[in-house]
Amino acid sequence: MPEVTLGACSRDLTFPLFSISQVSHAPGAYYPRHAHERGYVAFVQQGCHQDEVAGKTDLAQSATVVVMPRGVAHSNRIGKRGARALLVSLEPALREIARVPNQWRSLRSGPATRVFLRLFQTLQLPWESERDTIEELVLELLHAVAGTPATPLRGAPRCVRLARAQLRENACGRFRLADVAREAQVDAAYLARAFRRAEGCTMGEYVRRLRACKAAALIAAHRMPLAEVAFTAGFADQSHLSRIFKTEFGVTPLSYQRLVG
Repeated sequence: MPEVTLGACSRDLTFPLFSISQVSHAPGAYYPRHAHERGYVAFVQQGCHQDEVAGKTDLAQSATVVVMPRGVAHSNRIGKRGARALLVSLEPALREIARVPNQWRSLRSGPATRVFLRLFQTLQLPWESERDTIEELVLELLHAVAGTPATPLRGAPRCVRLARAQLRENACGRFRLADVAREAQVDAAYLARAFRRAEGCTMGEYVRRLRACKAAALIAAHRMPLAEVAFTAGFADQSHLSRIFKTEFGVTPLSYQRLVG
């Protein structure tokens, strides 16, 4: 079976139509432009890496699902703390029974993330007795990925791109629609409609997702108390963090800490 990723593989479970690997990357590693013979869907557990495809870049941190189709040329730069991911590599024959991704993308929260975390939980069990469940979850994962439209990195209106940048920069601070609209130099109602069309969610929902992803990264990288994680990520308190985290990822912060730690 051909190699599907760079990095060090510490676990490899082989099925007829896919394989599941635990992959670690050294801090600061750089993988020049390359492509894989098999596509994959990966869940970043710890650390981060930057991917570049056709001049577009995206930073994948903890709790990000990365979709990389076969044959797509790309480069990777690993963060200074290294990175660890669970990777599902896809055999070409899988196309006969499921929709295999054909577009590079990164997904943060949503159905694909929740399925991946259920897969994590199942892999904690004796996996030979859970083969059927694992196969079903991988098919569900592909369905979730196929049903999630890729967010355009550059195709959104200028006001949406400006709003997106503001929200990412200040995700852990106070959010006010009027302030974002003023900076984007458009009417608040127009910006709200344009943002929802481009992103598929409101700006408030987008900010909650960013904060949940920030919390996931903090949980994976540090052993800080969850109350401190909540404060650092911009939540009112630990209870607020737990509610939003469970909504976004399908597990509690404590369960996530046990799964990816």
